[in-house]
Amino acid sequence: MDPASPTAICVGCSTPTPRAEMFGHGADLRCPSCAEAIRERLHPSQVRRSPAMFRPVSTEPRVTGTVLGLIAVVWVGLQVSALRPHFLSLIGLIDAPGFADRFYIMAIEVWHPVARAVSHVALWHLVMNGLALFQIGRWIELGWGGRVLAFTLLGSAIFGTTAAWLVNAQPAIGLSGGIFGIDGWLLALRRHHAVATAIVNRVFLHSLVAGTLLLVVLTEVGGMPISHVGHAAGFLWGYLAGLAARRAKPLPLFLLLAAATVALLVATPHLEPLGWRTSLFGRA
Repeated sequence: MDPASPTAICVGCSTPTPRAEMFGHGADLRCPSCAEAIRERLHPSQVRRSPAMFRPVSTEPRVTGTVLGLIAVVWVGLQVSALRPHFLSLIGLIDAPGFADRFYIMAIEVWHPVARAVSHVALWHLVMNGLALFQIGRWIELGWGGRVLAFTLLGSAIFGTTAAWLVNAQPAIGLSGGIFGIDGWLLALRRHHAVATAIVNRVFLHSLVAGTLLLVVLTEVGGMPISHVGHAAGFLWGYLAGLAARRAKPLPLFLLLAAATVALLVATPHLEPLGWRTSLFGRA
Protein backbone atom coordinates (compact mmCIF):
# COMPACT_ATOMS: atom_id res chain seq x y z
CA MET A 1 0.00 0.00 0.00
CA ASP A 2 1.49 3.31 -1.09
CA PRO A 3 1.17 5.87 1.77
CA ALA A 4 1.27 8.69 -0.78
CA SER A 5 -1.69 7.34 -2.74
CA PRO A 6 -4.95 9.33 -2.34
CA THR A 7 -6.84 6.03 -2.03
CA ALA A 8 -6.32 2.96 0.14
CA ILE A 9 -7.72 -0.55 0.40
CA CYS A 10 -10.09 -1.17 3.31
CA VAL A 11 -8.80 -4.06 5.45
CA GLY A 12 -12.38 -5.06 6.18
CA CYS A 13 -13.97 -5.30 2.74
CA SER A 14 -11.02 -4.65 0.36
CA THR A 15 -12.83 -1.69 -1.20
CA PRO A 16 -10.67 1.16 -2.58
CA THR A 17 -11.63 4.27 -0.62
CA PRO A 18 -10.33 7.86 -0.55
CA ARG A 19 -7.74 7.94 2.22
CA ALA A 20 -9.21 11.14 3.70
CA GLU A 21 -12.52 9.32 4.34
CA MET A 22 -11.01 6.28 6.05
CA PHE A 23 -10.76 5.44 9.73
CA GLY A 24 -7.74 3.87 11.34
CA HIS A 25 -4.00 4.25 11.51
CA GLY A 26 -1.07 2.90 9.53
CA ALA A 27 -2.08 -0.19 7.55
CA ASP A 28 -5.26 -0.73 9.58
CA LEU A 29 -7.52 1.53 7.51
CA ARG A 30 -11.26 0.95 7.16
CA CYS A 31 -13.92 2.51 4.98
CA PRO A 32 -16.79 4.35 6.71
CA SER A 33 -19.11 1.33 6.36
CA CYS A 34 -16.69 -1.07 8.03
CA ALA A 35 -15.88 1.46 10.76
CA GLU A 36 -19.61 1.84 11.45
CA ALA A 37 -19.96 -1.94 11.63
CA ILE A 38 -17.21 -2.04 14.27
CA ARG A 39 -18.95 0.69 16.21
CA GLU A 40 -22.17 -1.30 16.25
CA ARG A 41 -20.45 -4.44 17.52
CA LEU A 42 -17.91 -2.88 19.86
CA HIS A 43 -19.60 -2.87 23.26
CA PRO A 44 -17.69 -3.78 26.44
CA SER A 45 -19.85 -6.85 27.11
CA GLN A 46 -19.55 -8.00 23.49
CA VAL A 47 -15.78 -7.53 23.56
CA ARG A 48 -15.50 -9.70 26.66
CA ARG A 49 -17.51 -12.45 24.94
CA SER A 50 -15.59 -12.18 21.65
CA PRO A 51 -12.04 -11.02 22.45
CA ALA A 52 -10.82 -12.04 18.99
CA MET A 53 -12.77 -9.11 17.50
CA PHE A 54 -10.76 -6.59 19.49
CA ARG A 55 -7.99 -7.25 21.99
CA PRO A 56 -8.78 -5.01 24.98
CA VAL A 57 -5.97 -3.52 27.02
CA SER A 58 -7.99 -3.99 30.19
CA THR A 59 -11.34 -5.68 30.70
CA GLU A 60 -11.79 -4.53 34.30
CA PRO A 61 -12.55 -0.82 34.86
CA ARG A 62 -10.47 -0.58 38.04
CA VAL A 63 -9.43 3.06 37.65
CA THR A 64 -12.98 4.11 36.81
CA GLY A 65 -14.23 2.41 39.97
CA THR A 66 -11.41 3.86 42.08
CA VAL A 67 -12.09 7.44 40.94
CA LEU A 68 -15.83 6.99 41.47
CA GLY A 69 -15.12 5.78 45.00
CA LEU A 70 -12.75 8.69 45.65
CA ILE A 71 -15.19 11.42 44.61
CA ALA A 72 -17.94 9.71 46.64
CA VAL A 73 -15.72 9.64 49.77
CA VAL A 74 -14.80 13.32 49.36
CA TRP A 75 -18.46 14.29 48.92
CA VAL A 76 -19.46 12.34 52.04
CA GLY A 77 -16.63 14.02 53.95
CA LEU A 78 -18.02 17.42 52.96
CA GLN A 79 -21.42 16.47 54.34
CA VAL A 80 -20.24 15.23 57.75
CA SER A 81 -20.04 18.08 60.24
CA ALA A 82 -16.99 16.73 62.03
CA LEU A 83 -15.05 16.18 58.81
CA ARG A 84 -16.20 19.14 56.74
CA PRO A 85 -13.73 21.74 58.11
CA HIS A 86 -10.81 19.45 57.30
CA PHE A 87 -12.00 18.80 53.75
CA LEU A 88 -12.74 22.50 53.22
CA SER A 89 -9.24 23.37 54.37
CA LEU A 90 -7.77 20.85 51.94
CA ILE A 91 -9.85 22.25 49.07
CA GLY A 92 -9.05 25.84 49.98
CA LEU A 93 -12.57 26.85 51.03
CA ILE A 94 -14.09 27.80 54.36
CA ASP A 95 -17.55 26.96 55.60
CA ALA A 96 -19.96 29.87 55.88
CA PRO A 97 -23.72 30.49 55.88
CA GLY A 98 -25.14 29.45 52.56
CA PHE A 99 -22.31 26.98 51.93
CA ALA A 100 -24.52 24.92 49.61
CA ASP A 101 -24.98 27.96 47.36
CA ARG A 102 -21.74 29.93 47.65
CA PHE A 103 -18.04 29.38 48.22
CA TYR A 104 -15.67 31.71 50.04
CA ILE A 105 -12.14 31.86 48.76
CA MET A 106 -9.02 31.33 50.86
CA ALA A 107 -5.47 31.86 49.64
CA ILE A 108 -4.74 29.46 46.78
CA GLU A 109 -2.17 26.73 47.38
CA VAL A 110 -0.60 24.17 45.05
CA TRP A 111 -2.82 21.30 46.21
CA HIS A 112 -6.11 23.22 46.10
CA PRO A 113 -6.79 22.75 42.35
CA VAL A 114 -5.96 19.05 42.74
CA ALA A 115 -8.37 18.58 45.65
CA ARG A 116 -11.07 20.65 43.94
CA ALA A 117 -10.95 18.36 40.92
CA VAL A 118 -12.30 15.46 43.00
CA SER A 119 -14.77 17.54 45.05
CA HIS A 120 -18.42 18.24 44.23
CA VAL A 121 -20.88 20.87 45.37
CA ALA A 122 -24.03 18.81 45.77
CA LEU A 123 -25.44 15.35 45.22
CA TRP A 124 -26.75 16.18 41.73
CA HIS A 125 -23.28 17.41 40.77
CA LEU A 126 -21.69 14.19 42.01
CA VAL A 127 -24.26 11.98 40.25
CA MET A 128 -23.97 13.85 36.95
CA ASN A 129 -20.17 13.62 36.78
CA GLY A 130 -20.12 10.11 38.23
CA LEU A 131 -22.58 8.84 35.64
CA ALA A 132 -20.58 10.42 32.81
CA LEU A 133 -17.37 8.83 34.12
CA PHE A 134 -19.03 5.44 34.51
CA GLN A 135 -20.35 5.55 30.95
CA ILE A 136 -17.15 6.60 29.22
CA GLY A 137 -14.31 5.75 31.61
CA ARG A 138 -14.64 2.00 31.11
CA TRP A 139 -14.32 2.51 27.36
CA ILE A 140 -11.04 4.36 27.84
CA GLU A 141 -9.72 1.56 30.04
CA LEU A 142 -10.88 -0.99 27.49
CA GLY A 143 -9.01 0.67 24.64
CA TRP A 144 -5.94 2.20 26.30
CA GLY A 145 -5.74 0.90 29.86
CA GLY A 146 -6.16 2.33 33.34
CA ARG A 147 -2.97 4.39 33.37
CA VAL A 148 -4.06 6.32 30.29
CA LEU A 149 -7.47 6.98 31.84
CA ALA A 150 -5.93 8.20 35.11
CA PHE A 151 -3.43 10.40 33.25
CA THR A 152 -6.02 11.97 30.94
CA LEU A 153 -8.88 12.29 33.41
CA LEU A 154 -6.94 13.73 36.34
CA GLY A 155 -4.54 15.79 34.21
CA SER A 156 -7.34 17.55 32.35
CA ALA A 157 -9.43 17.97 35.53
CA ILE A 158 -6.53 19.56 37.42
CA PHE A 159 -5.65 21.78 34.47
CA GLY A 160 -9.30 22.83 34.22
CA THR A 161 -9.63 23.83 37.88
CA THR A 162 -6.31 25.69 37.73
CA ALA A 163 -7.24 27.59 34.56
CA ALA A 164 -10.66 28.47 35.97
CA TRP A 165 -9.07 30.00 39.06
CA LEU A 166 -6.57 32.03 37.05
CA VAL A 167 -9.24 33.38 34.68
CA ASN A 168 -12.28 33.81 36.93
CA ALA A 169 -10.66 34.18 40.39
CA GLN A 170 -13.28 31.72 41.62
CA PRO A 171 -12.68 28.11 42.64
CA ALA A 172 -13.97 25.61 40.07
CA ILE A 173 -15.21 22.46 41.78
CA GLY A 174 -15.69 19.02 40.26
CA LEU A 175 -14.48 16.45 37.77
CA SER A 176 -16.23 18.06 34.78
CA GLY A 177 -12.96 19.29 33.28
CA GLY A 178 -11.73 15.70 33.32
CA ILE A 179 -14.90 14.44 31.64
CA PHE A 180 -14.46 17.05 28.90
CA GLY A 181 -10.79 16.02 28.74
CA ILE A 182 -11.54 12.40 27.87
CA ASP A 183 -14.07 13.68 25.31
CA GLY A 184 -11.20 15.64 23.76
CA TRP A 185 -8.98 12.54 23.87
CA LEU A 186 -11.59 10.53 21.95
CA LEU A 187 -12.09 13.27 19.36
CA ALA A 188 -8.35 13.50 18.71
CA LEU A 189 -8.14 9.72 18.16
CA ARG A 190 -11.42 9.15 16.34
CA ARG A 191 -9.64 8.13 13.12
CA HIS A 192 -6.71 6.38 14.78
CA HIS A 193 -8.13 3.85 17.23
CA ALA A 194 -11.00 1.35 17.02
CA VAL A 195 -12.53 2.37 20.36
CA ALA A 196 -12.52 6.07 19.52
CA THR A 197 -13.95 5.24 16.10
CA ALA A 198 -16.70 3.23 17.79
CA ILE A 199 -17.66 5.99 20.24
CA VAL A 200 -17.32 9.22 18.29
CA ASN A 201 -20.28 9.27 15.94
CA ARG A 202 -22.93 11.88 15.16
CA VAL A 203 -24.88 11.07 18.33
CA PHE A 204 -21.76 11.59 20.45
CA LEU A 205 -20.93 14.90 18.75
CA HIS A 206 -24.50 16.20 18.94
CA SER A 207 -24.70 15.22 22.62
CA LEU A 208 -21.44 17.01 23.36
CA VAL A 209 -22.60 20.21 21.66
CA ALA A 210 -26.08 20.04 23.20
CA GLY A 211 -24.65 19.41 26.68
CA THR A 212 -22.28 22.36 26.39
CA LEU A 213 -25.11 24.66 25.27
CA LEU A 214 -27.27 23.42 28.15
CA LEU A 215 -24.53 24.29 30.64
CA VAL A 216 -24.33 27.81 29.18
CA VAL A 217 -28.11 28.20 29.48
CA LEU A 218 -28.07 26.96 33.07
CA THR A 219 -25.41 29.54 33.93
CA GLU A 220 -27.16 32.44 32.22
CA VAL A 221 -30.78 31.64 33.12
CA GLY A 222 -30.60 29.41 36.16
CA GLY A 223 -27.85 31.31 37.94
CA MET A 224 -25.72 28.16 38.36
CA PRO A 225 -21.99 29.03 38.67
CA ILE A 226 -20.74 26.58 36.04
CA SER A 227 -17.10 27.00 35.04
CA HIS A 228 -17.01 27.19 31.25
CA VAL A 229 -13.31 28.04 31.39
CA GLY A 230 -12.63 24.88 33.39
CA HIS A 231 -14.55 22.77 30.88
CA ALA A 232 -12.81 24.32 27.87
CA ALA A 233 -9.35 24.02 29.45
CA GLY A 234 -9.95 20.37 30.35
CA PHE A 235 -11.15 19.61 26.82
CA LEU A 236 -8.08 21.29 25.32
CA TRP A 237 -5.74 19.34 27.62
CA GLY A 238 -7.38 16.03 26.70
CA TYR A 239 -7.33 16.86 22.99
CA LEU A 240 -3.62 17.70 23.13
CA ALA A 241 -2.97 14.42 24.95
CA GLY A 242 -4.87 12.62 22.20
CA LEU A 243 -2.80 14.33 19.52
CA ALA A 244 0.33 13.21 21.35
CA ALA A 245 -0.97 9.62 21.43
CA ARG A 246 -1.14 9.64 17.63
CA ARG A 247 2.64 10.04 17.38
CA ALA A 248 4.97 7.07 16.96
CA LYS A 249 6.70 8.01 20.23
CA PRO A 250 4.10 9.75 22.42
CA LEU A 251 5.92 9.51 25.77
CA PRO A 252 8.05 12.70 25.38
CA LEU A 253 4.94 14.74 24.55
CA PHE A 254 3.02 13.19 27.46
CA LEU A 255 5.88 14.14 29.80
CA LEU A 256 5.96 17.66 28.37
CA LEU A 257 2.22 18.07 28.92
CA ALA A 258 2.49 16.74 32.46
CA ALA A 259 5.47 19.01 33.21
CA ALA A 260 3.60 22.06 31.90
CA THR A 261 0.63 21.21 34.16
CA VAL A 262 2.86 20.80 37.21
CA ALA A 263 4.63 24.08 36.40
CA LEU A 264 1.27 25.84 36.20
CA LEU A 265 0.25 24.36 39.55
CA VAL A 266 3.47 25.53 41.20
CA ALA A 267 3.19 29.01 39.67
CA THR A 268 -0.52 29.52 40.44
CA PRO A 269 -0.11 30.62 44.11
CA HIS A 270 2.21 33.39 42.91
CA LEU A 271 0.01 34.63 40.05
CA GLU A 272 -2.73 37.25 40.21
CA PRO A 273 -5.98 35.87 38.72
CA LEU A 274 -7.61 37.90 35.95
CA GLY A 275 -10.98 38.01 37.69
CA TRP A 276 -13.04 37.77 34.52
CA ARG A 277 -16.77 37.25 34.99
CA THR A 278 -18.04 33.67 34.92
CA SER A 279 -21.15 34.70 32.98
CA LEU A 280 -20.74 34.89 29.20
CA PHE A 281 -23.39 37.55 28.66
CA GLY A 282 -22.87 40.27 31.19
CA ARG A 283 -23.90 39.09 34.65
CA ALA A 284 -21.18 39.21 37.25
